[in-house]
Amino acid sequence: MQVSARIRSVRANFPQGRNHILVDGSTGETIGWLFVADLPEELRLVEIAMIASRRGEGLGTAVISGLLAEAREAGKPVRLAVDVLNHAALRLYLRLGFRIVAGDEARHQMEKRPD
Repeated sequence: MQVSARIRSVRANFPQGRNHILVDGSTGETIGWLFVADLPEELRLVEIAMIASRRGEGLGTAVISGLLAEAREAGKPVRLAVDVLNHAALRLYLRLGFRIVAGDEARHQMEKRPD
Protein backbone atom coordinates (compact mmCIF):
# COMPACT_ATOMS: atom_id res chain seq x y z
CA MET A 1 0.00 0.00 0.00
CA GLN A 2 1.44 3.37 -1.02
CA VAL A 3 0.34 5.25 2.10
CA SER A 4 1.91 2.64 4.39
CA ALA A 5 5.22 2.91 2.56
CA ARG A 6 5.11 6.70 2.77
CA ILE A 7 4.35 6.59 6.51
CA ARG A 8 7.31 4.24 7.10
CA SER A 9 9.59 6.55 5.12
CA VAL A 10 8.49 9.68 6.98
CA ARG A 11 8.67 7.95 10.36
CA ALA A 12 12.25 6.85 9.59
CA ASN A 13 13.25 10.51 9.16
CA PHE A 14 11.09 11.80 12.04
CA PRO A 15 10.75 8.99 14.59
CA GLN A 16 9.21 11.38 17.13
CA GLY A 17 6.45 12.31 14.68
CA ARG A 18 2.72 11.83 15.01
CA ASN A 19 0.63 10.25 12.28
CA HIS A 20 -3.00 11.36 11.93
CA ILE A 21 -5.60 9.91 9.61
CA LEU A 22 -8.04 12.72 8.84
CA VAL A 23 -11.69 11.69 9.00
CA ASP A 24 -14.79 13.69 8.12
CA GLY A 25 -16.71 13.82 11.40
CA SER A 26 -20.11 13.87 9.72
CA THR A 27 -19.61 11.01 7.25
CA GLY A 28 -16.79 8.95 8.75
CA GLU A 29 -15.00 9.16 5.40
CA THR A 30 -11.20 9.12 5.45
CA ILE A 31 -10.25 12.38 3.76
CA GLY A 32 -6.53 12.68 4.29
CA TRP A 33 -3.37 12.17 6.25
CA LEU A 34 -1.18 14.39 8.39
CA PHE A 35 2.27 13.74 9.84
CA VAL A 36 3.72 16.24 12.32
CA ALA A 37 7.00 16.12 14.25
CA ASP A 38 7.18 18.02 17.54
CA LEU A 39 10.86 18.92 17.63
CA PRO A 40 12.63 20.90 20.38
CA GLU A 41 12.80 24.11 18.29
CA GLU A 42 9.82 23.74 15.96
CA LEU A 43 6.67 21.93 14.95
CA ARG A 44 7.47 20.36 11.58
CA LEU A 45 4.58 19.76 9.20
CA VAL A 46 6.18 16.81 7.45
CA GLU A 47 3.29 15.69 5.30
CA ILE A 48 -0.31 16.59 4.62
CA ALA A 49 -2.46 15.00 1.95
CA MET A 50 -6.14 15.36 1.19
CA ILE A 51 -8.12 13.19 -1.20
CA ALA A 52 -8.69 15.03 -4.46
CA SER A 53 -12.49 15.02 -4.19
CA ARG A 54 -12.34 16.96 -0.89
CA ARG A 55 -9.74 19.59 -1.80
CA GLY A 56 -10.89 23.20 -1.85
CA GLU A 57 -13.41 22.75 0.98
CA GLY A 58 -11.27 24.41 3.64
CA LEU A 59 -10.38 21.17 5.38
CA GLY A 60 -6.63 21.62 4.92
CA THR A 61 -6.93 25.20 6.18
CA ALA A 62 -8.74 23.97 9.29
CA VAL A 63 -6.17 21.25 10.00
CA ILE A 64 -3.19 23.58 9.52
CA SER A 65 -4.88 26.33 11.56
CA GLY A 66 -5.18 23.85 14.43
CA LEU A 67 -1.50 23.02 14.10
CA LEU A 68 -0.63 26.73 14.12
CA ALA A 69 -2.65 27.20 17.33
CA GLU A 70 -0.80 24.28 18.94
CA ALA A 71 2.55 25.78 17.91
CA ARG A 72 1.54 29.23 19.16
CA GLU A 73 0.73 27.77 22.60
CA ALA A 74 4.15 26.07 22.64
CA GLY A 75 5.91 29.23 21.41
CA LYS A 76 7.35 27.39 18.42
CA PRO A 77 7.37 28.13 14.70
CA VAL A 78 5.80 25.71 12.24
CA ARG A 79 8.15 24.73 9.45
CA LEU A 80 7.59 22.73 6.29
CA ALA A 81 8.94 22.01 2.84
CA VAL A 82 6.79 22.23 -0.28
CA ASP A 83 7.47 21.31 -3.89
CA VAL A 84 7.94 24.49 -5.95
CA LEU A 85 5.45 23.15 -8.51
CA ASN A 86 2.71 22.55 -5.93
CA HIS A 87 1.12 25.94 -6.55
CA ALA A 88 -2.12 25.19 -4.69
CA ALA A 89 -0.27 24.20 -1.50
CA LEU A 90 2.07 27.17 -1.82
CA ARG A 91 -0.91 29.56 -2.11
CA LEU A 92 -2.50 27.95 0.95
CA TYR A 93 0.66 28.26 3.06
CA LEU A 94 1.21 31.87 2.02
CA ARG A 95 -2.42 32.72 2.79
CA LEU A 96 -1.98 31.20 6.27
CA GLY A 97 1.02 33.42 6.93
CA PHE A 98 3.95 31.16 6.08
CA ARG A 99 6.92 32.73 4.37
CA ILE A 100 9.64 31.22 2.23
CA VAL A 101 12.89 31.20 4.20
CA ALA A 102 15.13 28.98 2.02
CA GLY A 103 15.01 26.39 -0.69
CA ASP A 104 16.29 25.32 -4.05
CA GLU A 105 14.91 24.67 -7.52
CA ALA A 106 12.83 21.74 -6.22
CA ARG A 107 11.50 22.71 -2.78
CA HIS A 108 10.71 25.81 -0.77
CA GLN A 109 11.45 25.77 2.96
CA MET A 110 8.72 27.73 4.71
CA GLU A 111 7.93 28.81 8.24
CA LYS A 112 5.26 30.56 10.26
CA ARG A 113 6.44 32.04 13.53
CA PRO A 114 4.06 32.24 16.48
CA ASP A 115 2.13 35.51 16.65
